[in-house]
Amino acid sequence: MRGILYIVAFIFIVGWLVGFLGFHAGGAFHLLLVAAIIAALLSLMQEKTL
Repeated sequence: MRGILYIVAFIFIVGWLVGFLGFHAGGAFHLLLVAAIIAALLSLMQEKTL
């Protein structure tokens, strides 16, 4: 399960970077960054509880 969360977080961060730097799309891609941070934090919290 941890691996999946890291993969999802990585995909979101890459998508955010492409959208923000490549297309200058704006606010929608910041949501991807927030989702990636949340996924990474959830993953870290699950590691500590195991």
